[in-house]
Amino acid sequence: MSDYSLVEKIKSLQGKFDSLSAQIADPDVMSDMKRYVQLNKELAPIIETGKVFCKMVQDLDDAKEILQNEKECLSHKSQRSDADPDLRRENGP
Repeated sequence: MSDYSLVEKIKSLQGKFDSLSAQIADPDVMSDMKRYVQLNKELAPIIETGKVFCKMVQDLDDAKEILQNEKECLSHKSQRSDADPDLRRENGP
C-alpha cells in the first residue's frame, strides 16, 4: 500500500515539475522576473526531493548487493566446511 502512495506522490511531483518547467520556458514568464523567480523557488524543492529519492534508491540497490554478496559468501563457506572435515570441527556441528 505504501508503495502505491509513493508512486502517486512521485507522479504528482512529476506533473508539477512538468507544469513549472513549461511555465518557466514561456517567454512571458521569462520577461516577468518576479514570476520567473517564484516559479524557480517552487521548482527547487521538487528537484531536491528527486535527488534525495534517487540517493535512497541507490542506497537500497547497494544494500541489496551487499546482502547478496554476504549470502554467497556464507553459502560458499558452508559448502567448504561440508567438504572439509577440519573446517567442520572449527565451525561446530
